Amino acid sequence: MKKVAVLSYLFTSAFCLSVTSGSMAAPTPLSCNMQMMLHGMAAMERDRGVSRKNNTLANTADSDLTKMEIKDILDRVYIAGKSLTPDQIKDSVYGNCQNGR
Repeated sequence: MKKVAVLSYLFTSAFCLSVTSGSMAAPTPLSCNMQMMLHGMAAMERDRGVSRKNNTLANTADSDLTKMEIKDILDRVYIAGKSLTPDQIKDSVYGNCQNGR
């Protein structure tokens, strides 16, 4: 009976620790200024001839960004905004962010 109580306590403690440590918490959205900066940096690298796969943003393993956020930024720069300048991309991203898109 004691083993069951100990195992139950350990499981509960581990679960509570994972919840309070933030591993299950929802990620906070990027600020408009941060989005604008990341898009602008990626666009400047694109203009220097850096491929999508070799972009600094794509190779940041220890980043606070999720894979979806990185993919979204690179899609906006290399696909949707391929004919736009970095300043045009930053303006577009900032405008969309301010309007809640």
